[in-house]
Amino acid sequence: MRHRIMLAEIVIIIGIMLITMFGCGLSKEETIKKALRDRYGEDFNVHEIDCFENSFRAIVSPTNNKGLLFYAEINNDGSGLEDHYYNAYASFLMQKLLKEELKQFFPDSYIRAEINGMHVKNQELDFRNMTIEEILDNSIISDEFGYLGVDIYINEEKGTNKEYEKEYDFFSEKVTNYVNEKKLLPIGVCFWYVQEDSFDRIVQYYEEDIDYDSYFQEQIRGEYKKEIVPFTEKHFTTKEEYIKKREEIEK
Repeated sequence: MRHRIMLAEIVIIIGIMLITMFGCGLSKEETIKKALRDRYGEDFNVHEIDCFENSFRAIVSPTNNKGLLFYAEINNDGSGLEDHYYNAYASFLMQKLLKEELKQFFPDSYIRAEINGMHVKNQELDFRNMTIEEILDNSIISDEFGYLGVDIYINEEKGTNKEYEKEYDFFSEKVTNYVNEKKLLPIGVCFWYVQEDSFDRIVQYYEEDIDYDSYFQEQIRGEYKKEIVPFTEKHFTTKEEYIKKREEIEK
């Protein structure tokens, strides 16, 4: 008798788990896929789903670019879709541009760029067919949340070319003038010096295993050095400050 009761309890628990998985899984996955498909006319992969009382949020990516991850949130009834595809796509293009430009200074490093706080000015234009210049021209920037963040991950075993003055000129003039001309407000450049195994982990994390519920710093093993260099209205780093910071972190 006791075994029958235990078996019944197990069946009930499994049933509840299946209902829960379906309730915050398959049906919701199809809901958000359809909403995104209706909005953008393309298919998306759903990687993770977080359920709330009246809505749910998913981490998604276009099927033709699995590394371009962004949040999408929607009500349980399929209404009120909000997504961050625009900012994610702009970040993707900016990162591609900076990777190419920064190879001359950081040949063995890994570059990440993130743009945030932008909103589409002209909804009729398809940003997926636009250059980064056209996207910035077509954007309204949030004074509170608009920024460009650049992370440079440096393998301490290999270092950089140590062309500090040229680096500064690139960030302070070419990037800053260009971006501020487009009215994208603060810029922050963050240097991370990490050990070789941590560097490899970080690259794998971003290229293959990225997870919005984790943080890349979890991939770092051993000691590391970090330095943030701001180019903002409140604090625009001078050349002397930049060179001093770069020399200190690369000792």
